[in-house]
Amino acid sequence: MADYEQAGARNPDGIKVGGASTDKVGFFGATPVVRQAAATDFTAGDSTNTLGAAVNALNTALKNLGLTA
Repeated sequence: MADYEQAGARNPDGIKVGGASTDKVGFFGATPVVRQAAATDFTAGDSTNTLGAAVNALNTALKNLGLTA
């Protein structure tokens, strides 16, 4: 039998991780961090807001949480 806990088991309302935006969360051994800022919305044709910058911001947020390497 596996040696782990299952969060939210038998709870029809689900599970909440981090009750406030200042609560810290980390995954896969990463140092817990507060809620990550939203990436600026990408607007086609706007030279000051590139798709690459939006993707980089999202990638950084995922790395900070430990969800990507």
